[in-house]
Amino acid sequence: MMITLRRLNGQEVLVNADLIEMIERHGDQDHGDTVVSLTTGNRMVVQDQPAVIREKVIQYRGQIQAEADRLRLGAGASSSGSSR
Repeated sequence: MMITLRRLNGQEVLVNADLIEMIERHGDQDHGDTVVSLTTGNRMVVQDQPAVIREKVIQYRGQIQAEADRLRLGAGASSSGSSR
């Protein structure tokens, strides 16, 4: 799963949220650019505000955790039923 960010030209790009290392805002809040640094060494300049990116990452991680919980509960239910 990835998050969607917008390049300066408006083009949407999917980014692996687990690779985001740092988010920096250059310029003022209304007219600045956001630089996203990845653990791969790549950097990208995007339109999205740092707070928006942060919320997208939190939502992404919440979805991953919810799916892991669902799978764990489902596996526990089927294994407890088969042991009796």
